[in-house]
Amino acid sequence: MWSMKKIRIQPKTVITVILMAAVLLLVFHIALDRMRKLYMDQIYLSVLEKSRNFLENTVENLVLDIDREEEEKVAHYEKRVEEEKQRLKDALKGSGNPLQAVREYTDSLADHGDWTILAYNADDNHVLYDPKGFLGDAWDGDLSSLEDSFVAEETIREGKTVIICGISRATVHSQVQADISGKIRSYKFIEDAALWVNEVRDYSGGENYAVRLVDSAEPGKEKRLLSTEAKDASGKQPLAQELSGIKNGGSVFYTLDEKDKDRGIRQRLVFARHYAPYSWVICMGTSAGEMGEYAEAARKQADQVLFRYEIGLSLIFIMLLFGMSSILLHTDRSYTAEKENKLQQQVEWDALTHANTRAFGIEKLEEVFKSYQKGRMSPALMILDVDHFKEINDTYGHDAGDAALRRVVTALYHAIRSTDHLVRWGGDEFIGIYPGLKRQYLEDFAMKIEKAVHTVELKIGEKNIKLTASIGFAYFEPEDQSYMDGLKRADDALYLSKENGRNQFHIAPAGGYAPEDRPNKPEEFKEPAKDGE
Repeated sequence: MWSMKKIRIQPKTVITVILMAAVLLLVFHIALDRMRKLYMDQIYLSVLEKSRNFLENTVENLVLDIDREEEEKVAHYEKRVEEEKQRLKDALKGSGNPLQAVREYTDSLADHGDWTILAYNADDNHVLYDPKGFLGDAWDGDLSSLEDSFVAEETIREGKTVIICGISRATVHSQVQADISGKIRSYKFIEDAALWVNEVRDYSGGENYAVRLVDSAEPGKEKRLLSTEAKDASGKQPLAQELSGIKNGGSVFYTLDEKDKDRGIRQRLVFARHYAPYSWVICMGTSAGEMGEYAEAARKQADQVLFRYEIGLSLIFIMLLFGMSSILLHTDRSYTAEKENKLQQQVEWDALTHANTRAFGIEKLEEVFKSYQKGRMSPALMILDVDHFKEINDTYGHDAGDAALRRVVTALYHAIRSTDHLVRWGGDEFIGIYPGLKRQYLEDFAMKIEKAVHTVELKIGEKNIKLTASIGFAYFEPEDQSYMDGLKRADDALYLSKENGRNQFHIAPAGGYAPEDRPNKPEEFKEPAKDGE
C-alpha cells in the first residue's frame, strides 16, 4: 500500500510569492498608468496643434481673400479709367467751358460715386473742382504727391485747366472692407468659434486704441472702441498681449478667459494676425474647453480599454517581466531620442533663416581646424555681410529684413555643395565653411556666391530691392593658433570689399595682408559672446 506524504509549503515561501506577485502587479499597474498618461499628453498636444492650425489657416485664408479682392478691384478700375479716358477728352474738346464739361461728364458716370475727379488752374494752382476735398486748401500743383493716392488715374490738360480723373486708393480700401466684412458676417463656425477684425488707430495702445470693425459671432460688438487696459474674467489684459504680439512678430497666439452662461470661466484660444495695409488685426478664436472635453472623452475610452486588459494581462506580465521591461525601456529611449533629436535640430539650425546656428558653426570650425593641424587640407572660409541691411530694417521694417535674410540663405544653399556649411554668425553676418575647396578654384566659386546673392530680389509694396553682399575669403595658415586667426583674415578681406564700394568679394593672400594693405576696420574681428552672456 502506497502512502502519500503531505507536501508542506513554507509560510515564508508563500509570503515571498505573494509579495513578489503584489510588487509585479503594482509595477504593471504603474506601467499602464504611465502609458495612459503619455497617450493622454499626446492626444492633448494633437488636439491643441489641430486647433492652432485651424485658427491660423482660417485667418491666413481670409488674408488671401483680402489680397485677391483688392487685386480684382484694382484691375477693374484700371480698365475703367482706360475706357473713360477718351470719353473725357472728347467731352473737353467740344466744350468752351472745361469746368462745365467736367461737371457734366462726372454726372454722366453711372458709378460716379467711386470716382475722384479734380480740376485746377495750371498757372496759379487754384483749385477749380474738388467736390470731395481731395486736394485740400493749399494745393501746390505737385502731381507726384498724388501717385500713392490713386490705384488708377489719368491727367488731362485743356488750356490752363488740368483735370485729374481716377479711382482713389481709399475708395478701393472702403469697398474691400465692406465686401470682406460681409463675408465674415456670413461665416458659420461649429460650436463657439468666431472670427473678428479690429482696426488699430493708435499702435501705442491705451484707451480707444482700436475699434471692432466686424464680428462673425456678435455683430452687436461692432463699432465698439477697445482699450489695452481692458481685463478678462481672470484679470489678464489680452488686448495688450495681442497688440504687443503683432507689433513684435506680426502674429500671436494667446488665451483669454470669459464668463460663460453658468457664471463659470471658460478659456478661449485666439490667433491674431496683423494686416498692415489696412491697420487691421484679424482674429480667430475658439473655446479651449472643447479641447479639454475631447481629451477627457478620449481618456475615459482609454481607461475602459486598459481596465479590460489589466486583469487578463497581469499573469502574462509576470511571465514576460523581462520582455516587458525591455519594451518599456525601449519606449523611453525612443521617446527621449526623439526629444533629443528635436533639441539637437534647434541647436544646429537657425529658426529664422534655416542656416546653421553660431553654436554649430563654432563646433564645426574647431573640428576642421584640429583636422588642419593634423595635416589635412584647410577648408575655404567665408564671411559675408548683406549690404545696407540696417537701412532695409530701418526703412521697411524687420519683416522685410527677415525676408531678405531668408532669401539670401536660400540662394546661397542653391550655390554651395551638400558637404558645405553655411552659418548665421550674428545679425546679417554669415560664415561659410567649404571643405576640400582648393585655392585655384576659389575665385570661380566666389563669383558663384556673389552671383547667387545678385539673384535675390525683395519686393516691398511697389518697390523691388536688389540685394548685394560684401564677401571675404581666407584659408588657415601654419602659424594659426585657432580657427579665429583664419576668420580674421577673411574679415580683413570682407572689409576690403566694403572699402572698395561693397557688392564684391576679396580673397586674403596666403599668409594674410601686410600691415599697410590691411583695411581700416572699426574693431578687430572677435568671436561673439555666447547666448545669455
